[in-house]
Amino acid sequence: MLQQGVPAHARIIEIESKYELLKGYVELQLWVMIRLQERLLYQQVHTMVAAENIPVTGAVVPIRVLPENTSSILILS
Repeated sequence: MLQQGVPAHARIIEIESKYELLKGYVELQLWVMIRLQERLLYQQVHTMVAAENIPVTGAVVPIRVLPENTSSILILS
C-alpha cells in the first residue's frame, strides 16, 4: 500500500465503534469520505491505531488508496 497506493485525504464522517486491544491500541470502525480523481467515495474502514492517535469526527487524515480496489485504504496518521 505504501508503494502502490495513491496519496489522498479522507474526512472522518463517523466513528462507529472502538474496541480496546493489547498494549494501548484500539480497533476502530470508521466511515470516511474520500475525493479520488473527480469522484467522492464513502467507505467503511476497519483500522487499528494507538489510543493517543484516535481521530475525531470531521478530521481530515492522510491516506493511501488503491484506485483499482477503493476498499483498500491505509490511514497514515
